[in-house]
Amino acid sequence: MQQALVNLLSNGLQASDEGKVVARVEGEADRLVFTVTDSGKGIPEDRLEDMFAPFHTTKVRGTGLGLAVVRRIVELHGGTVTASNAKDGGAQFRIEIPEES
Repeated sequence: MQQALVNLLSNGLQASDEGKVVARVEGEADRLVFTVTDSGKGIPEDRLEDMFAPFHTTKVRGTGLGLAVVRRIVELHGGTVTASNAKDGGAQFRIEIPEES
């Protein structure tokens, strides 16, 4: 999970004009919820579906593996990861894993 969070935080810092990223961890029922929100431009709606596909990147020097690795790590912990646009702008990634993971 550490690597998944490092990938999300790193991406968030790169996407944020101000370099602002907010990370939260909360317990909800029987799961842990990690939320990483950046202050960048957000994610185009047509890219939300394929954000986690291997080799998908919008960066000039990116490999497109960071979010694919995040998804795989989260799935190995029995969880899910989703991407959306935050209500105040920027991108938001939400990881949910069982508390017993």
